Amino acid sequence: MRRNSRILPALCVLCLGGSVCASPRDDLLRLVPADAGFCIIVRDLRDQFDGLAKSPFAAQFAASPLGQALARSPELQRLAEFDRHLNANLKLTWAQLRDEILGDAVVLAYTPGPPGRPEKEQGLFLAHARRADLLAELFERLNEVQKKAGEVTAVEARTYRGQTYQMRRKAKDAEEFYCLRGPLLILSDKEEALTRALDRATASPSSEPPALARRLDALGLDRSLAVCWLNPRAFVPALRKKVASAAGGEAACLATFARYWEALDGVAWSLSVEREFSVAMTAAVRPSDLPPVARRMFGEAARPSAVWAAFPKDALFIAAGRLPLQPIADAGGEFLTSDGRKEVQEALARSVGAFLGRDVLSAVLQNVGPDWGVCLAPPTSGDKSWLPTLTAVLRLRAGGTIPVEQRVLDALDLLARLSVVTYNTHRPDQIRYRMVAQDGVDVRVLENDQGFPPGLQPAFAWKDGFLVLASSPEAVRRFRAPKGDPPPSAEVPLVRIALSGWTNYLRNYREPLATFLADAHGLPPGEVQKRLSHLLGTLELFDILEVTQRTGAGQAAVSVRLRTMAKMHQD
Repeated sequence: MRRNSRILPALCVLCLGGSVCASPRDDLLRLVPADAGFCIIVRDLRDQFDGLAKSPFAAQFAASPLGQALARSPELQRLAEFDRHLNANLKLTWAQLRDEILGDAVVLAYTPGPPGRPEKEQGLFLAHARRADLLAELFERLNEVQKKAGEVTAVEARTYRGQTYQMRRKAKDAEEFYCLRGPLLILSDKEEALTRALDRATASPSSEPPALARRLDALGLDRSLAVCWLNPRAFVPALRKKVASAAGGEAACLATFARYWEALDGVAWSLSVEREFSVAMTAAVRPSDLPPVARRMFGEAARPSAVWAAFPKDALFIAAGRLPLQPIADAGGEFLTSDGRKEVQEALARSVGAFLGRDVLSAVLQNVGPDWGVCLAPPTSGDKSWLPTLTAVLRLRAGGTIPVEQRVLDALDLLARLSVVTYNTHRPDQIRYRMVAQDGVDVRVLENDQGFPPGLQPAFAWKDGFLVLASSPEAVRRFRAPKGDPPPSAEVPLVRIALSGWTNYLRNYREPLATFLADAHGLPPGEVQKRLSHLLGTLELFDILEVTQRTGAGQAAVSVRLRTMAKMHQD
């Protein structure tokens, strides 16, 4: 009884551990070689497709102009033809292939060959089928059909350490190999890749998830529909060989690139379909292995920009962030030789220095940025124009002994005057360039009642420590510089497009916009109205598109999320 009391808990832990970790995805990832360079994982396709197909969003999309056009598209017709061909030849429907064979998990892995031996590269296709009998029948029918067509000349059973697998000899003596282990499919064009996978399949079982699964889960990708994983270490030998054989400027560039590359533990691109569509790029990095200038650059860029607070809440489009010019310049210089850096500095002195003054160049890097932003806002109630208001800002601190802000304004003033002269010389309509005083700020304005759309009066000024460029002097007046820096945030916004806001804008200003577009492009007004109707029908499906950046301990991610108006999953 005492001996059983020790054995029983151990058996329970083993059984519970196996049941927790035995997901179809993990079963396949155990078969992926540790030195794989790329790995594409698709999981839970059946349930996620079913949930999306039955969602309120799917019904709304099907009734939209975009959904109806897609239903009539040649591509969808070809998919229906493929379904008929699949059923006629393999007695299998596309729905069965998607749900019963590919619906649990699919993995595609690629392992590069050693440096100078590209023929040693290996590919591996893995699938976890819900129905093992249907998977076996599929390959039996596939072998039969391809033999009759002459695409496969022989199918031969082979054995490796007690495991049976099949060799398919194809035309021109090409070969591929597959093994069916119950619901698991292992397929490769290299016999060694398949036998290595069999070694891993027959290894001692472990209650721990495979290493790659743990990496993906640590990056928050455990629920993603699809993930493409890049293993930088698999390409390090080839990169080091390339660095050793390079010379001159190429050697400097490759050596710096190799430092950044070897600081990476992995990069993943993922697709999720839950409350919203989400596409993300996530990098696992060892910060201590990055050059100091890179750590500073990424640290600055990871903080939210104060400019977000200066833009209106109902903006149609906002892009804002932090652009640390000095660290970026220093990081870029590391990719050049000393002679290359000198050539770049001389080129800048001859071009930018001609406008700003050679003594200002270094001060510009110190005083410009890092905060920047661009905003497109709908017309306010008092605006007479139907055009959205554009405002672009860049932090520009006063230069002290060197008046950086005045030099920058003088350079922009010169460029504006040269542009006006060039335009007025070749066009009958004329641009007027003038300066207006606005609440103690000198605003430079370009006006052209004939050539510019109604309400467009490009203007720029230096205001409250920011260089402001806008579509009208009134937009410059409305800009208020943010006060203080925002607190640190786990997720930093980069871009936001209010698609529902664009829908309201098109509804409110459809007539003047249609008239302007018809005149500008020489189109019939009815055709423009038709196109705007299709655009509105598509925009009505979506709420917001946003790009964000998230940083954490040893990882950074950039995500693109598209939120729909209707739910994307059935309750």
